[in-house]
Amino acid sequence: MRRFLEQKGWWDGEKEEETKNLMKKEVLDAFRRGENLSRNRLSELFGDVYTDGTDDLPWNLVSRCFETTLSY
Repeated sequence: MRRFLEQKGWWDGEKEEETKNLMKKEVLDAFRRGENLSRNRLSELFGDVYTDGTDDLPWNLVSRCFETTLSY
């Protein structure tokens, strides 16, 4: 694909370096924004995704949550 684009004059090494630098800057900016966000409690990791309207989690998720909190 790259050779095809280069043959058509739609892509070159300069554009590639420019795109790499732009993407790297965007990723690092996103990391910085994410690091400044407040973090949720570890116990909320499972409950906000897997609940069905009740406060009861399936047994396997209760076990996983317990194991996760022990390791941190």
